[in-house]
Amino acid sequence: GGGGGVAGRGMFLGARGQQGTKTGLIAAGMSLCGVLAAKLLIFCFVLYAVFTGETDDPELQRGYVMVQLTDELLDEREVYDEAERERQWDEVFSEAKKRAEQMSDAEVRGQWEHYRQEEELNAWQEGDPQRHRLAYNEARRTAEREGLAYDDQRRQTYRENAFEKYREMSGEELEAAIAELDAWEAEGRWADAEYVRDFLVYQHVDRALEDQRPAEGGEDEYPAPSKREWKKLHDAAVADVDAMTVEDRLARARQIEHEQELDGRRNRLASHRAERRVQHEGLPDWSEDWEKFYEEESTRAGELSEEEVEAAVADLDVWEADGKWSDAAYVRDYLIYDRIEQAADELPIDDEEEIEPQEWRALYEAAAAEVEGIPEAQRARRARQVEADEEREFEEMKAQWEEGPAPADEEMEGAVGAFLLGFAFTMFGLMDLLFMGLAVVSAFRIGSRGFSKGE
Repeated sequence: GGGGGVAGRGMFLGARGQQGTKTGLIAAGMSLCGVLAAKLLIFCFVLYAVFTGETDDPELQRGYVMVQLTDELLDEREVYDEAERERQWDEVFSEAKKRAEQMSDAEVRGQWEHYRQEEELNAWQEGDPQRHRLAYNEARRTAEREGLAYDDQRRQTYRENAFEKYREMSGEELEAAIAELDAWEAEGRWADAEYVRDFLVYQHVDRALEDQRPAEGGEDEYPAPSKREWKKLHDAAVADVDAMTVEDRLARARQIEHEQELDGRRNRLASHRAERRVQHEGLPDWSEDWEKFYEEESTRAGELSEEEVEAAVADLDVWEADGKWSDAAYVRDYLIYDRIEQAADELPIDDEEEIEPQEWRALYEAAAAEVEGIPEAQRARRARQVEADEEREFEEMKAQWEEGPAPADEEMEGAVGAFLLGFAFTMFGLMDLLFMGLAVVSAFRIGSRGFSKGE
């Protein structure tokens, strides 16, 4: 706009008779600046849309999906070092680009929505956890009072509004609000008749949805209920709960929570036992046998009494705390699978699940032979060291992500160079250069000579 105005001023002076090389150069120069500024503005807009996902344009959404998918693939490769991610970016982006280009517009839209929601959730979790916890609780209670579905967009609006309110709190006010929420979650909620009623209503809805879900297929394969279906389920749940006395509601709510906690302990036992069976038999973590073992162990855990579950969980706590290092079979398996993971990292694959069964068996046998060569008395010490190294690496990675990348000057220069190079190739094709040249020449001619007769 500004560049075009000055270019127009130069052409206007030429047209009014103030011809000359000076006015021509003004017109030509400002015409060129105007074109470059417009190109840069468009390029920046495209970059902003692609990297933030804030766009309704299908092709820009596809570009956003490509960027997010690239990050996802790098995470799958367990590439967390910033310098290494930058080195592998182009190669992985090419793969992500191929995948995104094969998606239909509807699939792109679905992925775009998934990644956008994921980014929003991560932002909420990483920003200010205490205030976000307060905001989440308040928004959830408001949504439940209004009977909103889980995917209702008003939930997000309520959470954002609540966060703005809590963000204005002083440190002392925040500390008091957190203490109050802790007390409410520990026991006070059971004296909150409104909470108890809403808790039971949503439990009834969840159970109805579970009953409708096909026996085969996970939750992702079952579509969310429509607004009409949700209202029907919610109204039926409200009728059931309102027919109960206040005392019965409280007793039922406590019973449901107790059953959920007990199920969680049973699931923990089943998962641990299934994993130990998989490793004892030398199977990959993604083996289909894991599901079979888990189902078998879930059945066994389900047959335990509550007292037996509590005793088994207490034993598992002791084992995980330190007893596992006295479990020779576990220590052996732990070292074997650590060696396999190291060997798999050196293979030209993106995911360990791409390893063929024969190749996995070869990796397992090689790792087992290596571990068998370690004196049994030394294995526990080595396993402890491996776990300590993994925990240290995890904490370093966590700290790096929390602090954010701090690129060196040369890395920043490289990023700027890549930006300019991308700008040049993206915005200046052959036809762009041709029309730009015509615009500059025309501006110079009009500014320096004015309009000739008949023009």
